[in-house]
Amino acid sequence: MLNHSEIRDGASHAPGLFQAWRDNSEFWSDFGYDGLSLVFGVPLDTFRGLPEAKKMALFRLMVYLADRPDDPLQAQVQALATPSAEQRLAALLELSARLG
Repeated sequence: MLNHSEIRDGASHAPGLFQAWRDNSEFWSDFGYDGLSLVFGVPLDTFRGLPEAKKMALFRLMVYLADRPDDPLQAQVQALATPSAEQRLAALLELSARLG
């Protein structure tokens, strides 16, 4: 189970944290796709405005990162912790689009 600081600090991922997010079925049953706003540290209002296809793409990105903790993409996502939420979301959507 994730603790409150891990949820609050959504975008600052330690190795293996994407796995913890992915594997937390209680979290996903409570929040559904809206939980991705916490995982990636973007405002819920902004996230809710996304089309379903983009939400699914971000979910695939999270699963990809959970399945490949040593992938260089991990570092790219971690580096997104400092830009504004809008910049972070745009960059995450660009990265997720590369995964198909």
